Amino acid sequence: MLKLKKIITQLKEEDFNTIRDTLVKNKAENFLFLLKEYRAGKMSDPQIMQEIKTNASAFYALKSRLYDRIQHSLIGNKKEVGNETFNLLSDIPQFCYQTPRETSIAMLHKLETDLIHQDKPAELVLVYSALKKVHLHSQKYYHYSQLYNKHIAYTLALEKAEDLLGNFNKTLAGWFFSRSEQDRELLLRYYKEIKNVLALNGAHHIEVIHNIVIIELFLFCDIEIPEEEPIDDLIEKTLEIIGKFPGDSQYKHFLPVTEFLKFEYYKKLGQVKKALPLYDKLKEELESWLLRSNNCLAFKLLLSKLELPDAAETEETPVEFLYDQEDLFSAVVVRLHNAVIKLRSKKYKESAALLNDALNFASLKDCFHIEIEIKLTLAYVYLLLQDYDMATNLIRSIYRKIKSTEDSPYQNALEFSKALTQIISNDESLPSRQKIIAALKMFTLNNSGQHRILGFLENEITGLKTKYA
Repeated sequence: MLKLKKIITQLKEEDFNTIRDTLVKNKAENFLFLLKEYRAGKMSDPQIMQEIKTNASAFYALKSRLYDRIQHSLIGNKKEVGNETFNLLSDIPQFCYQTPRETSIAMLHKLETDLIHQDKPAELVLVYSALKKVHLHSQKYYHYSQLYNKHIAYTLALEKAEDLLGNFNKTLAGWFFSRSEQDRELLLRYYKEIKNVLALNGAHHIEVIHNIVIIELFLFCDIEIPEEEPIDDLIEKTLEIIGKFPGDSQYKHFLPVTEFLKFEYYKKLGQVKKALPLYDKLKEELESWLLRSNNCLAFKLLLSKLELPDAAETEETPVEFLYDQEDLFSAVVVRLHNAVIKLRSKKYKESAALLNDALNFASLKDCFHIEIEIKLTLAYVYLLLQDYDMATNLIRSIYRKIKSTEDSPYQNALEFSKALTQIISNDESLPSRQKIIAALKMFTLNNSGQHRILGFLENEITGLKTKYA
């Protein structure tokens, strides 16, 4: 604590008066006496100890706590609105070149402590760079050089992990549209790469990214990694990590992503009562939700929303979703989502227009799964419009494409097509109704696993079963 006396003598008059007034206001008499005497420089430490009637151990603690208070005051006096440590980073050159060394080191150490607490490695790089400079002629130069290099390496590792997460989710979106084996294999390669990054740098940020990838593989691809923790444990562990750093802006964006994954987990398990409160929180961010496509399969929330128990309700004012205009996956799902909303509002022509727009907006040549869903939905809408020729053409198109694929997993689509074809025949006889119900039952029986389709039309399909029973 030899530096404490020097720091106090170097304080600007304005800073000294602020600290003194705070101590007076708080009636911290011993702190105040020590501050004044160190500033005056007339009494030695033994004399001060005798005056305030304390022993050596308590006096050391007193100096340490006064040092902390001075650090806090110096940092606090320079903070902008919001009292955020981040705002001080632009002042670092001033600490290095225009502030007495002992004072600048004290302020940089306070910044270091705050940034470590907030888990902000990129900002710590700036602090350690400054601490290197101010310790150029000190034995501590090597120590701060090591810390600087360590945080540079970590920042690069984090950037790599975030890039991998973005590419993983882009590939996941492609897989969701196509169900292609190539995309599935690529997803597993991304998982292995992220696992390697985590093994090299086991930081919390990278662990959160690693956990998100594993959870998404299970939720959306039915891929379980045997050597990893159970999914429910991973979700809770991720939320726990995020909860430890409430001031971290990066974690602030990962929190709703993890809550979305928890919502999807409960929904996948059929625990709708547990899923609904999570959706209530997520829908507050629905307008900008699709901008999170780097961090998760964001558009899935729109489709899951249509499957909830109250999903039959119409929306008077559709949500104007914000999304990257280059993100074709989100663009197609927005049109599909809005078309289903129009369908439930009995605005069939508007629904058909949106579905046609989804088909024509982007080439779905290699996205057979989503193409089936859109075309079957459109065929159903044309049936409601009594435009049977258009409905029949779409059904035939789907039938031909499925039959042209050897061992096609889309028996569910064929069964739903059979039901629609029978409805189009306008045969009200009992045998015809029985054929419709039989086809719908076979559709339900075959409609599971990775190739499940039309979950967002579940209410409408239930209505058909009731109508023709």
